[in-house]
Amino acid sequence: MALKQNYLVYRDGDVFRVVGQVDGKQLAVAEDASRAIQTAVDSLTSGGRVILSNDTFPIGEPIRLGTGLSYAAVEKQRSWRLALEMSPWG
Repeated sequence: MALKQNYLVYRDGDVFRVVGQVDGKQLAVAEDASRAIQTAVDSLTSGGRVILSNDTFPIGEPIRLGTGLSYAAVEKQRSWRLALEMSPWG
């Protein structure tokens, strides 16, 4: 059974980084949060998730969710996280 690759999007100074949680590889670096998040969303495979770190992500462009994608806000220590998930049936 293949491991499901999740992507973590986080702020690093003036840029946003996208890193695979399974392999630890950096997928992208972007000056715009929208582009970083979209790159992570576009890279999802069945069962994978995009997880946004506990930070502010200014969204300048719409994030397009493909077929089979859903989102959920998760409360953790009085803050909210957004997780985008690729459904295995999508």
